[in-house]
Formats: sequence, structure tokens, C-alpha cells
Amino acid sequence: MHDSLLLAMLERLSIIAILAFFLSKASFFRNILYNAKVTKKDLFLAILIFAGIGILGTYTGVPTKDAIANSRVIGPMVGGLIGGPIVGFFAGLIAGLHRLTLGGFTATTCAVSTALEGLLGGLIRKYYKGEYVPWELAFFAGILGEGIQMGIILLFSKPYPKALDLVNDIGMPMTITNAIGITVFMMIVKSVFDEKENISATLAKISLDIANKTLPFLRNGLNEISAANAAKIIYESTDLDAVAITDTDKILAHIGVGNDHHKSGIPIQTNATKNTLLNGGINIATTKEEIGCSIKDCQLNSVVIVPLKCFDKLVGTLKLYRSKKKVSRKVISNTDIELAKGLAQLISYQIEIAQVEEQKKLASQAKLIALASQMNPHFLFNTLNAVISFIRTNPNVAREMLINLSEYLRYNLKNIGTFITIAKELEIVKSYLYIEKSRFGNKIEVEEEIDESLLEEKIPAFILQPLVENAIKHSISKINTKLMLKIKIQRMEENIQFYVTDNGPGIKQEKLQKIFTANNEITSEQESESSLGIGLKNVNERLVSFFGKDAYLHIHTKEGQGTLVYFMMPKSLLSNA
Repeated sequence: MHDSLLLAMLERLSIIAILAFFLSKASFFRNILYNAKVTKKDLFLAILIFAGIGILGTYTGVPTKDAIANSRVIGPMVGGLIGGPIVGFFAGLIAGLHRLTLGGFTATTCAVSTALEGLLGGLIRKYYKGEYVPWELAFFAGILGEGIQMGIILLFSKPYPKALDLVNDIGMPMTITNAIGITVFMMIVKSVFDEKENISATLAKISLDIANKTLPFLRNGLNEISAANAAKIIYESTDLDAVAITDTDKILAHIGVGNDHHKSGIPIQTNATKNTLLNGGINIATTKEEIGCSIKDCQLNSVVIVPLKCFDKLVGTLKLYRSKKKVSRKVISNTDIELAKGLAQLISYQIEIAQVEEQKKLASQAKLIALASQMNPHFLFNTLNAVISFIRTNPNVAREMLINLSEYLRYNLKNIGTFITIAKELEIVKSYLYIEKSRFGNKIEVEEEIDESLLEEKIPAFILQPLVENAIKHSISKINTKLMLKIKIQRMEENIQFYVTDNGPGIKQEKLQKIFTANNEITSEQESESSLGIGLKNVNERLVSFFGKDAYLHIHTKEGQGTLVYFMMPKSLLSNA
């Protein structure tokens, strides 16, 4: 009896297994599994479906001895293991009430036990800490649940001998069948999670690959050029029919189907995009009418639109389209939606990074201009005084001084914070030196040793001139002999080296220690004592900022024996400037 009943129940279990497979594809079912925006409607639908599976288990059961050997418990218990106590209990209650209407001496006990087994599954789900209940625990829960049902039948069904005889016949077949059925159902659930993990891994790989490719373009901010490159990369990396990026007013780029009328630079055309910009949320349109394109013949059939944000401020949208041309994939899928969310987040991060870099650049330029303003007033004041004195005694010299001063100031204002050629930097130095030689006459002599093959290499503007100015300013009035300056620029392996040497009084060691920290960084402490640190600090900060800490300013000096200031720049970085 046991063997034939077990075989009959296992055969009928296949119907529930097939139903479980199709159920696993339903969106509400996956929402419950993933705990993603589960609505009351989802819960109500889950209760009805799992109750329906329980009722189906009753009808596919095998009548025996005024009772039914059935798989009714599978629906409510799986409902509980997946949806929690509410789904499990009410699904069991509905399936149990249905069983009550069929009559029989076990009708009441079966109805009660079905609701309790659904509740048992729900409590296991509630207190189990994992993402989903594993099949091993589900198998044990099935055995425990059937044990509870058989115990209730023995305790409350009358007459007892008849109940005992029934349990002897159906107890083992029902326990094995229902435990297997619950296990199969939960293994299908596991396959859903495995599918999700595989999709997530694939999307993560695609998203990171796209992010790496788009970073060089989006580093310059969100504009038509960067958007066009980013949209093209996304389009070529996926099977989407079209990819578009907008700002808050116009289309920045549209690649793929519809590019004949969705053109960059024109105002946003679709109502769906306007709604996203208005409410700031994700918008999914699955029909042409929902998209709301102004062109009636537009082939775009569905779209997911995700806002792009920069520090919580809405700056545009990313749109992934499907068209009518691909019948098999004409509607945006959940995978497309997750991809859009991931890409929008990565692009938003890249836009934020671009803005931070731009702000940093502006702050750096403002700081350089502030430092330049600190360096210039005394020089300008002294130069103008010298010009005034030369106007009567030597007008030609005064004229040349004014020309060189205007050149110096023009380059100062125009090029601060930019890169210029070494040749141009040397022109600035010569303009400055002409003015100083005019002021001090033959007290200054300059020697240059320049590798002419390096003249077209680009370096930060005003990186050399402040060192020359510093040497003159802090030496000319402190020595009785002629000030000898030497400017040397040479190639050394993969670097370019710059030297400024003078025969001035040198720098006392205690002052030098105050200028530099232990990390070769120039402090601001000295600036409050004199202007010695201003020019050096300016140059050092810019060198480190552009080329890293290894490019810091070196100072070799000895009191009474002059000073050598030098630094190195990696040629490989200069070539990209």
C-alpha cells in the first residue's frame, strides 16, 4: 500500500513542480524573493496563488479510507518559507477552509494543520538569517510539518482507531512526497537567486568596463562631446537599440535607432524624459504612447530613463531604448533597468569627480593668482620708480623698461596656472632680467646653459622666473661684488632638470629648516617673517601638485657661499601637458 500510494503521489507532484517553475518567472514572486518594493497587492496575490497551489494539491491527492492523501501543504508552507508568516498562514487558512468543505472525518484537523504548517514555514523565514531558506532546511521543515499534521489527526480525529489506521497508511508517503515537493520548490527559488547573482555579476562587469572607457571623456564634465562618446561606448558594449544622454534642456547625444530625428543640440522631444526631469525619478515606458515622441513614425518602442545627478542636483538623464525592429527584445527588460541604474550611478559619480577636479583647478588657479599678487607689488613699485628716474636721464631705457614690464605683466596675468614652452618661460625671465639690470646696472651678470632641444617642451608657467627673482631679491643688497646668476636646463635620462645658481650670501641653516618640513614641504611660517618663502613655496606647491612629491624643490646653500636651487620634471608627464 505504502509503495503504490507513494508512487501515485510522486507522479502527481510533477504538476506542482511545473507550476513552481512558471511561478518563479513572475515579477511579483521575484519582488517577494528579493524584498524589492513588495506591495500589499504583491502579498495578496502571493496568498491567493499559494493557497491555489494548496487547493490544487488537494485535488491531485489520492482518496483513501474516507480521507485524501495529498500535497496540499506544499503551497502554504512554501508561501511561508518565501513570503513570511502572513503569506504562509493565510494561504494555509484558505486552502484549509477549502478542505473543510470537502468533508470527511479528518476535514477539521486537516484544515487546522494546513494553516499551522503555513505559519511554521513563515516563522522559519522570519527568523532565518540567510537571504533565502536553503533546500536542506526546507526538507526538514516539510518532515516537521507533516509530523505536526499526523499528530493533530491522531489527537483530534475520531474515532481514534480509524485515525491511527489512516496515519499508518498515509503518514510515510505524505511526509516523503511533501518534503520532496517543498525541497524542489525551494531549489527552484535558489535557481532564481543564482540567476540574479549571475545577472548582477554580468551587469557589474559590463558597467565597470563601460565606466573605465567613459572616464577619460566624462572627466571633462557633461557636454555634447563627452556625452556622445559615452553613449557610443554604452551602445557598442550592449545589445540595446539606442542610447541617449540629455542635460536638463536638450539632447546631448543619441546613438542608434531614431538618430535621424533625436539629434544632439535640439530640445528634449519625449514626454517621458520631461517627466523624469520634472519628478527626478526613474521612468519606464513600454509603449510609444508612453514615450511620447513628437515624431509619429519613431521606431523606439520602450525606454528606461534614469536621472543623472551631481551632488543630488539633477543635471540630465540616461536613456536606454528598445525598438520595434527586434521582435524578440522589443520591450525594456528588468536586466535593462538594472543596467541603466548602475550606469547612471557610475556616470553621476564621474560627473561629480569632474566637478571636483574643476573646482580644485579653479581653487589652485585662484591660489596661484593670490601668490602672484603677493610677489608683484614691491617689484612693480620699484620698477615704476626706476622708470620715473630714467624718463629724464635716459628716456630710451625708460621706454624699454616699460615695454618689458608690460610683457612681463601680460604673461603673468594671461598664463598663470597654464603650461607654456620652455622658450616662452625664458622670454619671461629675460623681460624680468632686463628690468632688474636696468635698475642695478652692471651689478648683475647672467649666464645661461640651455639644451636647445628642450625649448618646445611645455612646463607650468612662471615655474623658473620666481627662482631668478628670489635670487636677485635676497642677494643684490647683501653682497659687495657683482651678483652672478646661472640658469641651466638639461636633459638627464627621463627627466628635465632646471638649475638657478647665485653667488649671494646664502641662507642660514636655521632659516632653511624653517622653510622646509621633514617631508620636503615648504612651510608658511617663514612667510610671516620675510618674503623669502613666498616664491619658493609657490614653486614647490605647483611642482608637487603637477608632478608628485618626488618633484619637490631642492635647495643647496651655505652661508657666505651662494645658493643652488633646482628641481626635476618627468619628461613623460610634460609630453601630455
